[in-house]
Amino acid sequence: MSPMSELNNASDQEEIMDTTTDTESLSIDDHVLVRYDNKLFPGVVTKIEDNGARISAMEKYAASWKWPQRPEELFYENSDIVQKIKSPIQKSRRGNFDVPEYVNE
Repeated sequence: MSPMSELNNASDQEEIMDTTTDTESLSIDDHVLVRYDNKLFPGVVTKIEDNGARISAMEKYAASWKWPQRPEELFYENSDIVQKIKSPIQKSRRGNFDVPEYVNE
């Protein structure tokens, strides 16, 4: 299964939760999935550091995602950066986005 394919079942979720991305393969403005509190969140890389990266993550909003009104950058260790993803797809003018690689919980 391609890591860029849409994942829908529990075994797919477990598989993706067990993967990590090395910051050597990341660039600023790359979109990624990060693990926070054992849940996945889409975000964008804002700064790369030796053992991780600073990432601005999206917020879950109903069945879609939104960028927070007040962007918050957090440091994520390599082990919490799960994978690179495609850019989120804007669904509405209200700022709702779809993230096809996100695993539905």
